[in-house]
Amino acid sequence: MDEITLRLRTEKEARIIIGKSLIGEIGSIIANMYPYKVMVVADKNVPKTIIEHVVQDLKTNDLDTKILLVPGGERIKSLSFIDKLWRLMIDNGLTRKSFIVVVGGGTLLDSVGFAASTYMRGCKLVYIPTTTLSQVDVAIGGKTSINIGNVKNIVGTFYHADIVLIDPSILLTLSHEIYLSGFSEVVKHAIIEGIEGVKFLENRIAGIIERDLNVLEEVVKFSVMVKLNIVEQDYVEDRNIRTVLNFGHTIGHAIESATNYSIPHGYAVSIGLVIESYIANGILGFPREDVERIVRILKLLGLPTKPMVSSTSLLKAMRTDKKFLHGKPVLPLPRKLGLFETIELEWRDIELWVKKLIH
Repeated sequence: MDEITLRLRTEKEARIIIGKSLIGEIGSIIANMYPYKVMVVADKNVPKTIIEHVVQDLKTNDLDTKILLVPGGERIKSLSFIDKLWRLMIDNGLTRKSFIVVVGGGTLLDSVGFAASTYMRGCKLVYIPTTTLSQVDVAIGGKTSINIGNVKNIVGTFYHADIVLIDPSILLTLSHEIYLSGFSEVVKHAIIEGIEGVKFLENRIAGIIERDLNVLEEVVKFSVMVKLNIVEQDYVEDRNIRTVLNFGHTIGHAIESATNYSIPHGYAVSIGLVIESYIANGILGFPREDVERIVRILKLLGLPTKPMVSSTSLLKAMRTDKKFLHGKPVLPLPRKLGLFETIELEWRDIELWVKKLIH
């Protein structure tokens, strides 16, 4: 018997550009990469001026540009939407050298990123995230996904955008709910970073609430750097390093599923952070004062901290979580700020904790 080892280099370089008033530069950035056709897929709820600015800049740089406006939200994370998008890409003659420019929030980046990663086995991809959640988290890391029924993110790929252009000034245009909900991911990143990360965030809460643009640029850069540091070590999540980014998400995703996605992802993650912090307190001895500190930060940011579902519906939703290992719940939990352990629990244990924490 002969055995041959094939070593594949799956990583690719990506440009992440952060700064105020950047959207007017996307055309020159892409033009230097000599694309064959560009398709802009934009959330129609994004301010018209932003979409027009992007499209005009692309055309000013003599790029053959098509535009598709779509609704945002979880409903576009479906096979039916992906099928329509693939067909449009075929009809418009897009090739592997074509660029898909996504202008929108996390759900649009997830779904269009999936379409781009599978069309002709991958075409060029650019993200222009327009929500807090997408700027501080979703646009970074290369995960794409769609839902099947109420099972969240069960189908997807690892396919990082070639260019991520993050303009914090866009956050000034957001509604109160969409603006604040994404900061739960920043709280998660601060906990992962440790005591200095938590202090960094606490010192900027007032600026976040006031939408101070200089503070927002600092916070976005901080969050991006924390996530990048982890993703660079474990891009395809096979070294048990990237798992830490799932903190708050096992419970959070179950809350989303149990409520039929009626609450924002960031709100669900906020509640997930609280519940999983209490579980960490009980299992790993995560200090109670740090649990209370996390709750206090979330409240100051205007984020929910109390469950919105029954323990029964939450446990039912959890059984479909792709992060389960051999049918058992696997949670990254903090032993202290900045120090995490991945814990495999028996189902009866998670039932006990969920029922104890959700009355």
